[in-house]
Amino acid sequence: MPNRIQKAFDQIHASPGQKERTKRFLAQQTLLAREPKGRPIRRWAMALACCLMVALGLSGYLFYTTPVAAISVDINPSVELQVNRFGRVISLTSYNQDAQDLTQELQVENCSYQQAIQLLLEQSQSMGYLKENAWISICVVTDDQTLSSEMQQQVAACTGQYQNVECSGAGSEEHHAAQEAGVSMGKYRAFLRLQELDPSITLEQVMDLSMGELHDWIHSFGQDGAQSGSNGQGYGHGHGNHGANHMS
Repeated sequence: MPNRIQKAFDQIHASPGQKERTKRFLAQQTLLAREPKGRPIRRWAMALACCLMVALGLSGYLFYTTPVAAISVDINPSVELQVNRFGRVISLTSYNQDAQDLTQELQVENCSYQQAIQLLLEQSQSMGYLKENAWISICVVTDDQTLSSEMQQQVAACTGQYQNVECSGAGSEEHHAAQEAGVSMGKYRAFLRLQELDPSITLEQVMDLSMGELHDWIHSFGQDGAQSGSNGQGYGHGHGNHGANHMS
């Protein structure tokens, strides 16, 4: 076969380069024709297997990085953790400058949410945010009530050594409303509670206060809803920080 190809090329009037490229092409096609019939099938099988591995890898990545719940941790830093179905933190949002300072050198991504909360509270304590009158508010956000109950129990278990801790649950609709208002869950709930007590209170008065200050302000109204003296009036101009959770 190579001799016949050579003789045929000797009779063709073309440039040496064109002849050489054509020879190589025909030689390749000849080798392919001589391959066993099963080899092309094996090549397709290998290609299909590679595509399947890529698809599985991509779906696994999306599965891991899809949040199923959020946890808002509010003291005077305000932080929100996005949690995947494996209970791992996949992202963190800081709602104020204190939160940015708190998390600047704190690595919580890919940690369990229990470990992440413990790290956040330990760092808050070391940075002086957990003072005697501090209030820790933690809110689990998910529409899955079973998951919410389980996560709240886990949060309570890993915060038992701290005082003034409250943990609650919320759904995605309320969470979305808080995001639309530009605040975290704790501040949003505190604002709604304060507006029930005094409709003149604005969101701007609330968003710069710590959860401890907001807690004191709410309780200054007393059980009958009447504010005692001037307590709480000054909170509208206080210097706390942006929160993320539930105020009872």
